[in-house]
Amino acid sequence: MLLIVATLNATVTLQIRTQLANSSGVATDGMYWGVLVDGTGDGFEVTPTGTIDEFDFASNGTYGNDSYFVGSNTTTSGGPFGSAGVALNVNSIPLSGNVSTSDSFGIFWTDKAGGSGEDGDSYGFISVTGSVLPSDGSTTAFNTVFTGDPYTAQGSIIPEPSILGLFSGVFALGAVILRRRAG
Repeated sequence: MLLIVATLNATVTLQIRTQLANSSGVATDGMYWGVLVDGTGDGFEVTPTGTIDEFDFASNGTYGNDSYFVGSNTTTSGGPFGSAGVALNVNSIPLSGNVSTSDSFGIFWTDKAGGSGEDGDSYGFISVTGSVLPSDGSTTAFNTVFTGDPYTAQGSIIPEPSILGLFSGVFALGAVILRRRAG
């Protein structure tokens, strides 16, 4: 019985302290960020550059075979850097499902709230040597691991198909209105 309860409560807490930037390389407050864990050992579903489908940082979730865990808050000013775009701490990560100790992880962020794919949203992802989940119950600082900051968002987020449909509809309506005014 105690083993079952201990397994259900297995968590690690990561202390992240790094600086994140938008797609222009400017460290920016208010960006959503979190930790992406490669729980299957098959590599990450994202790369630092490229294109990905829209995702949501409203709560913890999955992206392909990876699991992501939302940071304890958005990027902010202050902390050890005394400037904008600082990612500080992360909520506890439950060791369950395909997430376990010694899994590789990286920091995943978007330069717009929620990664909605609007207004040219970009994402960033960085995983470095030494970024592996510690043992159960640990609180581990990774401020000496992610030191190449500010990291810049270099990937593009593809809007959800319904957003593309909305844009197409607005464009078509605008074309009809312009045509009627011209005629």
